[in-house]
Amino acid sequence: MPSTGASRAYMETCIFCKLSKGEHPQARLHEDDELFVVEDIHPHAPHHYLVITKSHIGRPTDLDSRDAGLVRRLEACGRNFLSARLKAVGEGDIMENKLRLGFHWPPLLSISHLHMHVIYPADQMYFFYRNFIFRPGRYFRTASTVATALESTMTPPADKSVAEEETGSSKI
Repeated sequence: MPSTGASRAYMETCIFCKLSKGEHPQARLHEDDELFVVEDIHPHAPHHYLVITKSHIGRPTDLDSRDAGLVRRLEACGRNFLSARLKAVGEGDIMENKLRLGFHWPPLLSISHLHMHVIYPADQMYFFYRNFIFRPGRYFRTASTVATALESTMTPPADKSVAEEETGSSKI
C-alpha cells in the first residue's frame, strides 16, 4: 500500500475523504469497495469525471510497483463507467482518440488524494486545457503510462528467478 502522503489533519479536511465517507453532498455516480466516481465540479468536456480511491492515497508519485493493479483498476472503472454513461445517453462507443484517462502530476495538483480524470471527448476541451493542462506529458500522465511504468519496476517472484538460474534460461 502506498504512503498516504498526507498528515492526519489534512485527511480530516480532504474533500475526497469527505466524499468517500458520505460527508459531502456531491453525488457518487458509481462505487465499489475500493473506488467511486463523481462528476468533476469544473468540467472541461461534456463528460468529465473523477475516479477516486476510497482510502486516502496522496499523489500518484506516492505509488510504487505494488500499486500497478490499482492504477489498472482505476483505468478500468473509468472506462467502464464512461462506456455505460455514453450508452445511457445514446452516444455509442468510446472513440479512443477522443478519450483522456489520467492523473495530474506534481506540481500541477490541486488535491492531494489520488484521483484519475476521465475526459471525453477531449477534442471539445478549450485549446489551453486540451493542449497544456490535460495533454499527456510532463504534467498529465495517462493511466496506461503510469501503470506500465509501475509494472516495469516490479521484481520477478523469487521462484521464477531461481528456476531461470537453475536452467540457465532468461528472457533478457
